[in-house]
Amino acid sequence: MVPALREAEYRMCKEKYRNIVENIGMGVTLISPQMKILEMNSIMQRWHPDVTANGKSYCYRSFNDEPRDTPCPHCP
Repeated sequence: MVPALREAEYRMCKEKYRNIVENIGMGVTLISPQMKILEMNSIMQRWHPDVTANGKSYCYRSFNDEPRDTPCPHCP
């Protein structure tokens, strides 16, 4: 019974996260420490329709008018 409870809690947390990110009113992107695009909310997807959040694209190549070869200087 415990694993089923944990699964339900996980689903609830995931749904809550998705609802917050989708309704925040601004573009949101989840980027890995390697600067790969993992997830984008619908606003960000509208701003960048050619970008796919699949963990293969790099943010500095995808989100700049002139794609960069290295991370932006202001990135942490």
